[in-house]
Amino acid sequence: MGKMEQVTITNMIHPSPGDPNDHESVQGETAPGGWVKGGHVTKDESKQTQAS
Repeated sequence: MGKMEQVTITNMIHPSPGDPNDHESVQGETAPGGWVKGGHVTKDESKQTQAS
């Protein structure tokens, strides 16, 4: 996680079988664009949680 310098949206708002809430898919990257970690950001603020 210490290598992550930017976050890129990789898929706009959609539901998926693993996450039925409307969300965007994102990935954390290093400055040159190397993948560090992927995740979902829910559209509904009340369902957002902080990642560990």
